[in-house]
Amino acid sequence: MAGQRRELTRGDNQRKWVFTYTVIWLIGLAVLGWMAVTGQKLPVDVAIPDKLRIIPSAVPWYGAVGGVLISLVGIHEHRYDWDRRYWTWYVARPMVGAFVAIVAVLIFQSGVLAIGVNPTEATTTGPKDLFYYVIAFATGYREDAFRNLLRKVVDMLFTSKDAGTVPTIADVDPKQGAVGIEVTIKGTGLKAVEAVRFQGVDVETFSKGSDAMILTKIPVGLEAGPVDVTVSTPDASVTRTKLFTVTA
Repeated sequence: MAGQRRELTRGDNQRKWVFTYTVIWLIGLAVLGWMAVTGQKLPVDVAIPDKLRIIPSAVPWYGAVGGVLISLVGIHEHRYDWDRRYWTWYVARPMVGAFVAIVAVLIFQSGVLAIGVNPTEATTTGPKDLFYYVIAFATGYREDAFRNLLRKVVDMLFTSKDAGTVPTIADVDPKQGAVGIEVTIKGTGLKAVEAVRFQGVDVETFSKGSDAMILTKIPVGLEAGPVDVTVSTPDASVTRTKLFTVTA
């Protein structure tokens, strides 16, 4: 019993130490964020740049904040079952969050994944880099999401052509229109597509702008209302239900 109490005391002390370390990180990030927002210079008399080459300088900050916050959540949730073997992970978590955020934003900037939006365009509701900040925080907060993202990129880049790639449909643009209107289908693995259908009606002609885009027209013979969109390769066929609306 004495040995068990001693082990619990050590675990609780370690948890408190890790909590203090994490709070220090949070305070430091808050101060750095305040300096950047107010245009302050670093102690070495160097202004914080807006860009780190092609990456917004706030990206690693958002990733580190995500890593710190998920660490605080873990410390709280494991207050009664603290495992002393994981302390190194908590120590590295802020730095891991910053680095995975940078890599995640590079993946989206490179256009490897079709995301159906253009985050580089300025909007009326926020800065043009807002999308990248959300990605940075999300991957820093959930590094397992980053691993899934990286797995998709690796599969997309290194999958053998002979094995066949299953296409995906992310979106259509526009989302509604009359028969004969030009439509862009966005997704992944679209270069191998050999047939496009709207509500089972084959499209006579279509062009593949890239692996992430197909240009086509709504075929004749469709009734007004929501219709399914299907793309087919020699190996697979994918359908998104009621993705496009045919107007009168």
